[in-house]
Amino acid sequence: MEEDSGNSYSKMTAKLLTSENRPLTWIEERGPGLPRAKNISFRFDSCTMTQIPAAPRGTVGLFMQDLIHFSAKLAGQVSPEELKREKIRILHCLEVAERIKLLCQN
Repeated sequence: MEEDSGNSYSKMTAKLLTSENRPLTWIEERGPGLPRAKNISFRFDSCTMTQIPAAPRGTVGLFMQDLIHFSAKLAGQVSPEELKREKIRILHCLEVAERIKLLCQN
């Protein structure tokens, strides 16, 4: 962790290893003038990816739909309004599940 509190700047670098002992580096920077946008950079032996590929055409399974939606969130392609609506839906579902659980226990 690097911090320059006088300039309100911080940088966190995490060096990780995959299950095959291959390096994985995650860098987060915050500070004035740095955009809040999310940028990705995946460097592989054969190439570097700076954006998530477009979703495949045709019918995809439920788990792939979740992965595509999650990738869109990481890439900043989901509006704050949609994220807020999704949070409200999830919290409502958790509340309903908690009510069902309490009713089943009585």
